[in-house]
Amino acid sequence: MNSITPFKFDGASVRVIDIDGEPHFVGKDVAEALGYGDPTTAIRSHCKGVQKLHPLQTAGGRQDVRVLAEPDVLRLIVASNLPAAERFERWVFEEVLPSIRRTGGYTVPSRTPQLPATVSAMLAINKAISKIPGVNAGIAMSLTLDAIERHTGLPTTGLRLALPGAKVDDAKKLNATQVGEMLNPQKSGRAVNTALQVLELQAKDEREGWILTDAGTKHGEMVPFTRHGHSGYQPLWRESVLAVLQAHYDTSTNVVTLVGAPA
Repeated sequence: MNSITPFKFDGASVRVIDIDGEPHFVGKDVAEALGYGDPTTAIRSHCKGVQKLHPLQTAGGRQDVRVLAEPDVLRLIVASNLPAAERFERWVFEEVLPSIRRTGGYTVPSRTPQLPATVSAMLAINKAISKIPGVNAGIAMSLTLDAIERHTGLPTTGLRLALPGAKVDDAKKLNATQVGEMLNPQKSGRAVNTALQVLELQAKDEREGWILTDAGTKHGEMVPFTRHGHSGYQPLWRESVLAVLQAHYDTSTNVVTLVGAPA
């Protein structure tokens, strides 16, 4: 018997049916989620694949509903003028389909043998990240377990409970811009980053991102971030770094000039 997997997109139901080991989407659900006023006309106009009817129990009784394979779902997405169409596309191909392939109506046979390699790779990445000065090892491992669960479907909640409590650091953390605003006179975030580099508190990595040096760990911590679809680690600073910077700025002019040696 074909299995039905219900999903929700912005509160709208999108049903996916396993037919002969392949996912098929209920056409009406997809068209309505994409803002088409007449789902039947939209499917007839934009979908080019072999259209299938599938018996489905509905509120009005058992009915044959039109279902769409992945290519026709993509055609409806491309033809939609709804601002959320791009987000719907990411949702389908980055969340729904991977979820089905892990736990839903069908599985990819080659996926299971790859799980140990995937987990090993993520743990190796965690090990490398944990060696970066200023990275909290407990936070890094917790994020790694989150990533393992997302990408493999393996439950990791119990493992996270076994992690030792991270050392609590209630000190306020500041980015370079915020540090600059607290200096007298104020400096730009770019100027602060340059100063921190000259003082050998931070350095550039191979991707031109900032990382803490061993000396920098006395005043900062590498903290995970997610921004515009990208994620990574960035240095945030404790207020103790203000005194270090202030002591090495030449305040006789409004020009950013470092004097003396690092503290």
